[in-house]
Amino acid sequence: EVAQLATSLPPALEQLERGERALLAGDLAGAAAAFEAGVHEAPHSPLLSRRHCQALLELGRAAEALVAAWHEVASPGLGARRA
Repeated sequence: EVAQLATSLPPALEQLERGERALLAGDLAGAAAAFEAGVHEAPHSPLLSRRHCQALLELGRAAEALVAAWHEVASPGLGARRA
């Protein structure tokens, strides 16, 4: 999926990489914000959605993570691919 983001949605890949760097630096809030921005750039990206949910969980924001996960599963096209 990273290769696909690189070719079709470079801004989303930039947000993914920014989020990963923030995680490595211990900046959970920055990571969550970057992953969320990436989800807005690539709303059908399971990777960005998953990383966003994971960052929210690490921040103790389980309710928001659940809403984000539900949105990701319910997104048109995404749920259909998993069914």
